[in-house]
Amino acid sequence: MAKLPIHKWNLNSNFQRSPPPGLSKHDIRILQTIQSRAHTLDRALSIFHMRFGYTAVLGFLPLIGGSIDLILSYLLIIQKVRQLEIDVPPLVVRKMVMNTLIGTGVGIVFPLVGDVFMAVYKPNSRNALLLEKTLRNKLGKVRVEGSSTEINHRDQEKKTKEKASWNLKGLPRFRRSGKSNEVSVTK
Repeated sequence: MAKLPIHKWNLNSNFQRSPPPGLSKHDIRILQTIQSRAHTLDRALSIFHMRFGYTAVLGFLPLIGGSIDLILSYLLIIQKVRQLEIDVPPLVVRKMVMNTLIGTGVGIVFPLVGDVFMAVYKPNSRNALLLEKTLRNKLGKVRVEGSSTEINHRDQEKKTKEKASWNLKGLPRFRRSGKSNEVSVTK
């Protein structure tokens, strides 16, 4: 049975999504590095089922922690975006910088409340997610190697969802129509 791609955009998820189709190996490696670093900075630790990362721990050091967090976020995530072969729109980079500044600014201005905010807001995970969404949207149409046809990625997702609507045994589901007691078979 083929493995279905998962495209749920959740900041607290622990699963790895498949990389956007059409990315070069270099870009896939950079995207995975960014996702890994965002996980380390925002979700690496867990206490009482609350996930937080090293940025929340660093936030408890007054002023120094916020500065270290800002430097780490910039060097480990935003700087890596500039190494991509695909051009990322400047608006996306600005949003990533704004996410980082919001998290760090609240952490510096409101020391304890800001640390809790950083643990919940997860700016680095937001940046990784924003980058992945941008790459998926930018690479919506992908050329298949060795053929002249174009595959629309969104059409592939619809086909996958249609396959997933069948029950586990591969049988069609029975549904009742709303107007009468007629039963229809849907595929």
